Amino acid sequence: MGYTSILNSGPAFRAKIGITEVLKSWEKFKADKKGVNQVHVLDLYSFIPTYEGRDDIIEIWMDDWDAKHYDDDILAEFISMIIAPASYTYLTFDGEDGSKWGYWITSGQVRFLESVWVLEETKATLDDKIETWEKAHEKQVIKKSRRRVQE
Repeated sequence: MGYTSILNSGPAFRAKIGITEVLKSWEKFKADKKGVNQVHVLDLYSFIPTYEGRDDIIEIWMDDWDAKHYDDDILAEFISMIIAPASYTYLTFDGEDGSKWGYWITSGQVRFLESVWVLEETKATLDDKIETWEKAHEKQVIKKSRRRVQE
């Protein structure tokens, strides 16, 4: 189990409860999950208030951001339970093998994110570029075929 990754973004979000309640809920949530998960690394994560005087603006905190993020999906699940309605946040990870993934999180919902290659200058996705190229190439092939038939 040597696979590590880094949590490279976990923006602050507005919680529907204050930091004291978040931390109590987090401890209960982890205790409930311990029996479910054989590899339990939720203790990597904690939460802190981001703004002094506002205990509902929460940020994820870790002592070591480069770690074994085996329970990242469970972390996302918890955040979806405490995030305020009409709020969102996301988590993105980079694996040691170059893989990239993440989660888009709203109240009661977690959606998996996967990385998509885009061309820097146009922001077109690689799939779009391939499709455009194939259509253009197909027209060239058809034109060449017609010329040969006519000759």
